[in-house]
Amino acid sequence: MGTDPRDPGTDGDGIPDGAEVNQPELFPDADPLRTDIYVEVDTVEGMAVPDDALDRIEEQYADAPVDNPDGSTGISLHFVVSNTSLPDSDQFDESNWYDLRRDHFDNDGKGYHHLLLVDDAGLTGNGGPAAGLADGERAFMIVTQQRSERTTGSVVMHELGHSVGLWPADHDGIDSERYGAEAYPSVMNYNSAEDSYDYSTGDAGPNDFDDWGHIEEHLYVPNTGLIDVTGYEAAG
Repeated sequence: MGTDPRDPGTDGDGIPDGAEVNQPELFPDADPLRTDIYVEVDTVEGMAVPDDALDRIEEQYADAPVDNPDGSTGISLHFVVSNTSLPDSDQFDESNWYDLRRDHFDNDGKGYHHLLLVDDAGLTGNGGPAAGLADGERAFMIVTQQRSERTTGSVVMHELGHSVGLWPADHDGIDSERYGAEAYPSVMNYNSAEDSYDYSTGDAGPNDFDDWGHIEEHLYVPNTGLIDVTGYEAAG
């Protein structure tokens, strides 16, 4: 298949080649020669999934200037929407975020990021309500439904940027208003338009940052410890 027999993960995306080939139910459309990222999406009961916005984010990743072993460029991002919904609530807050994660994250420990889409996340930041949150250690994201699907998708792309490895410690323009949108044209910049769907390539000037290059070199992969290199779930 063109994979490297000396390397259990030829494409470097953290998912073993064997799992990408032999577990299509867990990793649909995976390619051992192309970078794959999987995100489980859970929504509140009765809340519509912003399919067009998620499709647009997948397209942005597919066009990413990231090299793959098969000679192609781009990242295959897979949003996998859960068949079950979160129980409706007047408000989600820090007291129940991680309970919801524990109870509803079907792919915990299997290399997936986790996204909760809720109507009110009870988030605050910079002195007011916040649209989203990312816990990088757990690859866990919460996004509050915005006034338009397009804007909700922009927030998802921002929080996903954190989950795959983009943090303020990497560049002082991330989660900041330090630079204008032209100087650092990225959805990670708080000065970006509310419907922005861009990561930067570092070409805009001295204050720009190569988001895509950083993702390529430092992609954060959630725990895949339950999967062995032959593509079958390990016991225990």
